[in-house]
Amino acid sequence: VDLPRATTLLAQGVGRLIRTAEDQGVVAVLDRRLSRARYGWQIVEALPPMRRTRDLDEVLARLRDLAEQADGSGS
Repeated sequence: VDLPRATTLLAQGVGRLIRTAEDQGVVAVLDRRLSRARYGWQIVEALPPMRRTRDLDEVLARLRDLAEQADGSGS
């Protein structure tokens, strides 16, 4: 595993999702190694501050909220 490269790529992906203070989104990392491997927290800690969860219901609720906001904005 190229840890610095993986960390950079994930951080860049988050940066592309969230560019301004008004931007919102969900970053889902489905690779279990992030939570199980000894290097996983090094990657997580390199990310910008954000809400973190492992609760699928919470993620789905957030996605529904974002979809409703998008539908209400005329986008």
